Amino acid sequence: SGRKEVQLFCISGHCSGLVFQVEFKLSEVQEHQRTVNELNVVLDSKDPQSFSSFLSRVEENNNLLLFFRTL
Repeated sequence: SGRKEVQLFCISGHCSGLVFQVEFKLSEVQEHQRTVNELNVVLDSKDPQSFSSFLSRVEENNNLLLFFRTL
């Protein structure tokens, strides 16, 4: 049908003392096939530099799985 459903998500949580917030859009391209767009991750960390390259890679590739597996 060409119709594209978009859902907005904001997830907050903590894991091993690391507080995070993840915001992203989930678009349905075809039936049962979804893509993550506009991924933004915010960490409350005492040493944000240690996560900067990792977060850049996660956000550039819209890779939610990598983020949650690494936590």
